[in-house]
Amino acid sequence: MAEYDYTLHSRCVAALLQAGEKSEQLERFFMRLAVAPFTRGGYQEFDSQGRTVEVIAYESWIVGFWVDHAVKQVHIVDIERID
Repeated sequence: MAEYDYTLHSRCVAALLQAGEKSEQLERFFMRLAVAPFTRGGYQEFDSQGRTVEVIAYESWIVGFWVDHAVKQVHIVDIERID
């Protein structure tokens, strides 16, 4: 079991629902991020609060996330399909 948990921003829930059968792959990826919360993305962006958002490509998706180590949560804040 992961020490960390993950959360999905509301727009990510919609993207996950639209992913259909691929949603299971995305959920497994989110769980992997929770197991390895120090994962770095291919690049970083800053959100409106000044937090560093890691951006990583996974399969046919771009996923943006930031980690709150104080509460042990990986916050998935963006999911975009790239194919």
